[in-house]
Amino acid sequence: MDGAFELIGGCFSRTVQKSADTAAAWGLDSSRVYRDVHELIDSEKGKLDAVAVLTPVFSHAAIIAALLEHGFCVISEKPLVASLGEAERLISAVERSRSKLFVTFNYTGYPMIRELRHRISSGDLGMIKQLRLTMQQESYLRRSAEGRPIMPQSWRLEDREIPTVSLDLGMHVVHLQEFLVPQTPVSIFSRMDSFGAFAQVMDDVEVLYRCEGGLVVHGWWSKAAVGYSNGLSVEVFGTEGSAKWIQSEPETLRLRSPSGVESLIHRGTNGCLIASMPRYNRFKAGHPDGFIEAFANTYYDLATELFPEDSSERNLTAVADFSIDQSLRLLRLLTSAVQSAQSGSEVPIK
Repeated sequence: MDGAFELIGGCFSRTVQKSADTAAAWGLDSSRVYRDVHELIDSEKGKLDAVAVLTPVFSHAAIIAALLEHGFCVISEKPLVASLGEAERLISAVERSRSKLFVTFNYTGYPMIRELRHRISSGDLGMIKQLRLTMQQESYLRRSAEGRPIMPQSWRLEDREIPTVSLDLGMHVVHLQEFLVPQTPVSIFSRMDSFGAFAQVMDDVEVLYRCEGGLVVHGWWSKAAVGYSNGLSVEVFGTEGSAKWIQSEPETLRLRSPSGVESLIHRGTNGCLIASMPRYNRFKAGHPDGFIEAFANTYYDLATELFPEDSSERNLTAVADFSIDQSLRLLRLLTSAVQSAQSGSEVPIK
């Protein structure tokens, strides 16, 4: 979207024909379309700036390790891997390869989320005391016109060390906390249930955790919340005001003061300090800057990491943390949430 990357090939499906059809639809050279990651490695070693890994999470660890072993720079969609153990083994793989591994979280690419982050760090809301973060969906209770449950992808109906709903949705929730108010979580109490049509997996999770700076975070993510296609919302409460952002209204940030005044800040508002930057205004204000553009903002930041010599020409702001260390912290929190739900008590986050 911003001209920082060019897609030249890859493996786009476990089905050879689907992979070929995808490549043809995107105008790619058929000679650079591969059956699997091993064929890609053999043909593309030393030719690419990066490989993006966008497969189901349970396949991430093996694919990323193979790419690192052969010197490829890797961009992994979140979550990096499915467990703490896999993440720790990848740290060793990165050290051995001396290559780079980045992890992307697209919701932090929304301009108004970045505006909110700036206002929090500038002290506009005072000392932040609470965050309330939700990401609710109805996909595990949706029915077809005939009244039958709509089947998710098969890999989403399997839970391992961390429930897949937490890897899928919860990872976004806890990442937003670290992005907006970077305090280290120290203890957590959680509840996990299966309320949807697929009893073999957890689909509704609620967490309450405390951070070392005194921040309290209440998080809820669900795939059994009828009426929501994607109910992602962020509420921040400070001593000098509060703020709210919801994904269904991505261009608006609601600010409230202790005096009872509520302000609506839009991307085109004069008072915007971050969201008004040229890089966030591909379209004029009033034309929504949304989900796809948030991904583009994230990859625009990645370009700075990969090509720092060009960064001065891009008017970039260094706001994203793509590191494996961050993924390790988030996986540690989600693992502790499982332990809390199993014990029915608050547990330390180690």
